[in-house]
Amino acid sequence: MCAAARGWFSGAGGTRNIGYDRALVELEAELADLPARRRALVFTSGYVSNHTGIATMARLLRIA
Repeated sequence: MCAAARGWFSGAGGTRNIGYDRALVELEAELADLPARRRALVFTSGYVSNHTGIATMARLLRIA
C-alpha cells in the first residue's frame, strides 16, 4: 500500500483545488467517451455526489 500511495496521489483532499488523482482524470476521460459527452466527473463518495447534485439542481432552479 505504501508503494501504491507513493506512486499515485493519495490524501484527504476531496476537491480538485487540493489535489487530483491522475487515474481519476484518466477514468473521467474514458467515461466521457462512453455516452459521447464532452466531460465526465467522478465524485469521491456518494455523499459528495448527492450534495453536489442537489446543490447544482437548486442553483439551476434558483431555489437556493
